[in-house]
Amino acid sequence: MARPIVTLTTDFGTRDNYVAAMKAVMLKTNPELNIIDITNEIRRHDIMEACFIIANTYHYFPNWTIHVVVVDPTVGSNRRAIVASINSHHFIAPDNGVLSGLFQDPEDIAVYEIDAEHYYLRPLSSTFHGRDIFAPVAAWLAKGVEIENFGEKIDDYVDLQLPVPELVEEGKLQAEIIHVDSFGNLITNVTRAQFEQMLDESENHAFELAAEGLLINDLKRIYAECDKDAPAALFGSTSQLEIAARQRSASEILGFEKGAKLTIKFS
Repeated sequence: MARPIVTLTTDFGTRDNYVAAMKAVMLKTNPELNIIDITNEIRRHDIMEACFIIANTYHYFPNWTIHVVVVDPTVGSNRRAIVASINSHHFIAPDNGVLSGLFQDPEDIAVYEIDAEHYYLRPLSSTFHGRDIFAPVAAWLAKGVEIENFGEKIDDYVDLQLPVPELVEEGKLQAEIIHVDSFGNLITNVTRAQFEQMLDESENHAFELAAEGLLINDLKRIYAECDKDAPAALFGSTSQLEIAARQRSASEILGFEKGAKLTIKFS
């Protein structure tokens, strides 16, 4: 029988003992776990980055994998802890919108508030719910405890509005950089499907992507086709439009960070 899989996505980094403590708690409760780090390098308190990472990763794991997502800037406050079943996967997280990228199909979502305190680690810290609530709940869930045993079902969970491209006029999109990866690639919120539809509907099947200090009117297929000094556009592994430079950081070249706006005009 396959070992149950638990993934971790946190902003804890690896310098401190936080991630190890969570793993220790889970393994003490359920030694059969296979714990996999998605990343512990989410930017500190960056809920939206965690949304992007988990939404673009979880579906590569087997069904019923348990994903623990802890980016929790208001830990210890009255924000709830939740466990959710979404698209045949389980998610354990603070109820602060960190799972917003997954709340797409209400018919395939069941969300429960975690309030069954007998599953918590004691004594309960007010500053480390990752260790004392989320980790033990994950271990017990993997042991076969039914999801509804952790608390009452809710439908008022926090669902943040994620940035989407805005049609500012006919044939013109305002896009936004929603993620800067470790290579300095600038990932936008424009999907391949959106881009190709607007390109097909344009008269000349041409486009012009513009921002301060940037003008691009063609697409590259791979990073090796990009110039080292002049960032180019391509579709990366998430099927979202990226701005990239060959073996350099497009973010550093252009001075762009997450939240920067771009315009794409189709003609």
